[in-house]
Amino acid sequence: MAEERAELTLDEEIVRFLPELRRFANRWTHSSDRGGDLVQDAIVKALTARDRFAEGTNALAWLITIMRNHLFTSRKLLRNSLPHMPWDSALDVRATDSVQEFAVDAKRALERIETLPDDQKATLYQIALGELYEDIAAANGVAVGTIKSRVHRARKALTDNEKEETNG
Repeated sequence: MAEERAELTLDEEIVRFLPELRRFANRWTHSSDRGGDLVQDAIVKALTARDRFAEGTNALAWLITIMRNHLFTSRKLLRNSLPHMPWDSALDVRATDSVQEFAVDAKRALERIETLPDDQKATLYQIALGELYEDIAAANGVAVGTIKSRVHRARKALTDNEKEETNG
């Protein structure tokens, strides 16, 4: 005896698919905070455009498409925007002790990074430059998990090294 499933409204579909939307968003943004923001923005856009949703179609696919398009648009806008700094404040830069301390700390960090194995060092630099795990994995012909493991081991080694210097 097959039970007929009642058609869900768009609001009910959104609530039903929240876990899947969060999973996609977290994977795309590599951050649960940014992923949560992406899901919220996508839901606002979906509710605003609810008149364009065709009942009986795949609501999850529609929501993911909205979320993906919003992510691509926001990344494009971010990439194309230039920071605004008034000229008079840009010309009024003075050297301070904190800049010198930062330079020393940065030099120490780079020295620690240079002690890492080549695969970890290269992967860490690529992540620092903003490349995505998936892109790095594809370029190196390895699984995404391998890249994540390299980054984890590199960060752990750097943290352990810093603790040794602090306690030693």
